[in-house]
Amino acid sequence: MARVQPGQSVEIYSEALASTFSGRVEAITPASAATFSLLPASNVSGSYIRVIQYVPVKVAVDSADAVLPLGTSAHVRIQVRQPTSAMPLPWQP
Repeated sequence: MARVQPGQSVEIYSEALASTFSGRVEAITPASAATFSLLPASNVSGSYIRVIQYVPVKVAVDSADAVLPLGTSAHVRIQVRQPTSAMPLPWQP
C-alpha cells in the first residue's frame, strides 16, 4: 500500500461483462475496512496470527457506455511504477 498513490493507472477486468476497463486511483482510505465493520473481527484467543487487513481504494472507472453490475467480482491491477520495457505484464483473468 505504500506505493499506491492517487492518480495511478488502474486496469479492471469485470468477470460479469468479460471486459477490461481502464481507470485511475481517486483516493485511499486511511483506515482498514475492519474499522467500518459493524462486527469487526477480534483475536481474543491470545494467539498471534497474522490477519489480512483490507484497505479501501476508490477507483474511477472509464467504462464508456457499459454498465458495471454492482456487487460483482472484478480483478484490479494498479500500476505502481513505470514499466521498464515495452513488454506488458502477464494477465490471467
